[in-house]
Amino acid sequence: SICNKCVLKMDHHCPWINNCVGYKNYRFFCLFLLYLALCCLYVICVFFTEFYEAIFFPRQSQIPFAQRQTIALCYIIAASIFLALCGLGGFHVFLTLTN
Repeated sequence: SICNKCVLKMDHHCPWINNCVGYKNYRFFCLFLLYLALCCLYVICVFFTEFYEAIFFPRQSQIPFAQRQTIALCYIIAASIFLALCGLGGFHVFLTLTN
């Protein structure tokens, strides 16, 4: 272990939160993953129509170019993080159910 504090079963050091994740704080780690995924999903839902318009109909859009770029970048980042969280969260759900 990096921090020399991870001793119990399933303890490990997580670089995402720069802390140990294990028996005493696993619930809070899973809630962190859930809230982060919900936040990304919120951004994806709110920006969907603007993203669709910016990508497929840029010439008919009333949104300025710089704002379209910002919307597209935010949407792509949120979607990428959401997909990564689905994999990580799914693995932790599997660990929770089998342990």
